[in-house]
Amino acid sequence: MTAKPKIYFLGSGDIAVPVLKALADAPEVELLGVGTQLDRPAGRKRQLTPTPVGAYAAAKGMEIDKIASVNAPEFLEKMYSLAPDIILVVSFGQLLKEEILQLPRVGCVNIHASLLPRYRGASPIVQCILNRDSETGVAFMLMEKGLDTGPVYQTINIPLDHREYADALEFKMGLIAGREAPGILCAI
Repeated sequence: MTAKPKIYFLGSGDIAVPVLKALADAPEVELLGVGTQLDRPAGRKRQLTPTPVGAYAAAKGMEIDKIASVNAPEFLEKMYSLAPDIILVVSFGQLLKEEILQLPRVGCVNIHASLLPRYRGASPIVQCILNRDSETGVAFMLMEKGLDTGPVYQTINIPLDHREYADALEFKMGLIAGREAPGILCAI
C-alpha cells in the first residue's frame, strides 16, 4: 500500500493494548477510530468494568466505540462512512459476518496469538504452554468467514523456554505485535 493506510481498530483483551498504543503513535498510519466490547460486570460487587482496551483508550483521552454487535446496521453504517482501508482485529471477541469482512478496501486483518494454523480460536496462548511447545508466535492474517482460516500475511516466531506464564507471554506477544503492526499493515 503506497498511501497512509486508514485503519479502524477493534480490540478488547490485554494483548490488544500495546498494538493500539503503537498504532496511535505511528505516523505512517491513520487511526480512524477504536472499538471495543461493552463494559461488563466484574468483581464481587459486579461493577461495570471496561475492557483493557476501553480502559487504556479512556486514560489516553481517545474516543472509543463500545460495540454491542459489529454486525449491527448502525455500526456498519459508521464503518461505511469512515471508509477504512483495514479493520484491524486484536482479541476482540465478536464474530465478524460477511458484510463487515467485505467492507474495508484491503480487508479485515486479525492479529492472532499463535503460529496459524496451529491453535485457531480463543485460547492459543494457554494451549501452547500446556502442550509445551518450543515456540509460538504472532500471525497477521486476512479474515474470512471461517474462524482463523484466512491467508496469513506474516508470522513472527517467539521461542519458548517452558517457564512462561500466560499473562506474561500475552504481554510479550502484544509488545511484539505492536512493534511490527505499523510496518506490516503498510505493506499489505
